[in-house]
Amino acid sequence: MEAAAELGIEVLVLDRPNPLGGLRVEGPLVEEGYTSFVSAYPIPYVYGLTPGELALVLNEEGLLAGGVKCKLQVVPMEGWKRTMVFGDTGLPWIPTSPHIPDSNAALCYPATGILGELEPAFIGIGYTLPFQVLATESVDAGALASAMNRLNLPGVVFRPIFFKPYYGDRSGKSLQGVQIHFLDPARAPLTSLQFYFMQEAHRLDPGFNPFAGKENRYDMFDKVCGSNRLRTGLGSDLDFAGLAGWWMNAGADFQSRSANYYLY
Repeated sequence: MEAAAELGIEVLVLDRPNPLGGLRVEGPLVEEGYTSFVSAYPIPYVYGLTPGELALVLNEEGLLAGGVKCKLQVVPMEGWKRTMVFGDTGLPWIPTSPHIPDSNAALCYPATGILGELEPAFIGIGYTLPFQVLATESVDAGALASAMNRLNLPGVVFRPIFFKPYYGDRSGKSLQGVQIHFLDPARAPLTSLQFYFMQEAHRLDPGFNPFAGKENRYDMFDKVCGSNRLRTGLGSDLDFAGLAGWWMNAGADFQSRSANYYLY
């Protein structure tokens, strides 16, 4: 879009579903100083828009580089509703990457992917359930599943799981933790799941801290989050409960503004 604006070329977007639906917004807006390839614009981590709607927001709100605007046309979908996650569409899932082979993995990606910036094996990278587990080498899987389920997070349950990654840094090592099962994806607080996992795993084993020895990953972790506030706010006790309200509601103003560009 930026190049098209510079060259005076029209951009045509053939719209597609957002796999998470069109109502979910989670995470704060990317702050100045934390923009990157993975967080290119001041929008939340989960932004609740289709590709066409996002294009409209970036274009009309002056968020493209230098505030440029291109000539933009969005061709809307037929039959899609904002309440639909991908499984509701009846469409076949085309893998978006080797680690997102199905639409369930797409739901799990925002639920675990930020933690994966610190340790990919903890979220199933290197095993057959990428992004669909939360695991450690030390915390008892049964105790962790019970602790996570006691949180009574809406729309999701956790079961114990034991596995060995077959590639990656922890290949062949025994890991245990929880597998994520969505009962009602629309109600589940996706991005919060990984932070509650960090909290509960640390409570069960105070020696567990995924930030320990990962100082070289702090920069990318913060950029994915759009701020260093989450990492610093978690502190040494990894207590997410006090940050959950901020994290889940920080994008409310963005959602209100972006609603002006809804096509459905």
